[in-house]
Amino acid sequence: MTKEESSSLVTLCQNGKQQAFAELYEYYLPKIYSFIYYQVKHRETAEDLTSLTFSKALNKIKHFKHSDSNFSAWLYRIARNTITDHWRTNKTTYELSMAYEKNDHNEMENILDVKQKLIEVKKHLEKLKPEQKEIIIMRLWQELSYEEISLILNKSEASCKMSFSRSLKQLQQNLTIYLFIFINLIN
Repeated sequence: MTKEESSSLVTLCQNGKQQAFAELYEYYLPKIYSFIYYQVKHRETAEDLTSLTFSKALNKIKHFKHSDSNFSAWLYRIARNTITDHWRTNKTTYELSMAYEKNDHNEMENILDVKQKLIEVKKHLEKLKPEQKEIIIMRLWQELSYEEISLILNKSEASCKMSFSRSLKQLQQNLTIYLFIFINLIN
């Protein structure tokens, strides 16, 4: 969906056309859900926070100003604030629980291998500062542009690029060390 299309739908929604918000919801739901899920790592909580994000967006849509931001950045900011509110009020940590129902032994080994690698990447992601982690997630997993990230975080594009670059370099160094240790252990 282009900025113009979402802007047009927002205008329709602001004029009382609820179906326009339904179209925005359908388009942005998977993106916002995965953004939230990467932050909370718990399916039910991510679903609840996603629902809350869209509820807040619908309630505040009349106050959205096209000149201040694009809808995508505005929606991600609402999601980000919703996650922050969640962590402030709920100190419980959730474990990543995944169940695999696969019969093929080789496929299961491959899945477990990938899962183990993802656990390592996530472990190193957790070592980053929260904002660095968010930028990595938004850029790599959400495939947002630096312009969108800068609007969401209220920072300059250059600052977001620099933070992304430094964070990625830090991750690569940590993962390279891990890979080197792993290779030496198996030899």
